[in-house]
Amino acid sequence: KIYVNPTQELLLQIHLPNQGKKILRIFPPHFLYLSEFRNDTQEKPSGFCMFLRKYVDNTRIREIRQIASERIVAITFQTKEQLLTLYLEFFSKGNIILCSQENKILAAYDQQEWKDRTIKAGLEYNYPKKEFNFFTLTKSQFTELLKTSNKENIVKILALDLGLGGL
Repeated sequence: KIYVNPTQELLLQIHLPNQGKKILRIFPPHFLYLSEFRNDTQEKPSGFCMFLRKYVDNTRIREIRQIASERIVAITFQTKEQLLTLYLEFFSKGNIILCSQENKILAAYDQQEWKDRTIKAGLEYNYPKKEFNFFTLTKSQFTELLKTSNKENIVKILALDLGLGGL
């Protein structure tokens, strides 16, 4: 089951074996967490919420993973016919993007366009890849990054070049 509350937070009601009903609360670009409480939901769901209900209701979650060291979470759903992936972007203004098995965008909460990528239905989903993966970064790669970066301090190198964000 899929709901949206008045703060535009997306709520996925899921069933966990031996635990019962849980709510996966999604509020890009801020947070994602598992809860037992649904709180109030909008009486009239948004078009995006209705679209997600059409494709994702009564499916199984097969995988939840983080994309490399990016601030992106991918939730893979299994339907009778195919796999669908819901990408949750936790950077900039944040976004929620539903993609087909071929990684084509079916719908996005917020259609966006930058110089190097576009989030729009019908296009292939591409995320902004960083040069370094923080989880696999070696000491020599980090040293090289510190030497070659044009940022004026280490805080900006960590936030921007490694994608760790401002906070």
